[in-house]
Amino acid sequence: MDFQDQFVREYINAHSGDYLAISNVSTMFSEPLAGAIRVNNIQSCAWRLVLMRSGSPYLSDLDKDITKNRCEAVGGVRDETAVARANEILKIVRSHRIHPIAVPQVHYDPKRDRDEQTADE
Repeated sequence: MDFQDQFVREYINAHSGDYLAISNVSTMFSEPLAGAIRVNNIQSCAWRLVLMRSGSPYLSDLDKDITKNRCEAVGGVRDETAVARANEILKIVRSHRIHPIAVPQVHYDPKRDRDEQTADE
């Protein structure tokens, strides 16, 4: 249940545009998480594409490499299904209608921290 709870919280925060949450959701879709969610390479790639288009100040060359690797499983970063899903997610993120929630597993409290990346600072 802890893994499912963490996924749900991260998923909500990813939709609020949080860099680390988006990265975590992509990872959770690409690696088995104790049966909490199923591996879905299209979702994983789509979330990486969202991350790359987020304009986050935390983006690095490592993010580009990870995105390329995750998207290779579905035919590359131009896969139509992954791109379409990324566009749908971006519409939600850019609407600013979803607000971040606390994720105790990563010590993130939206009332205290700017984003999940700075939760431990």
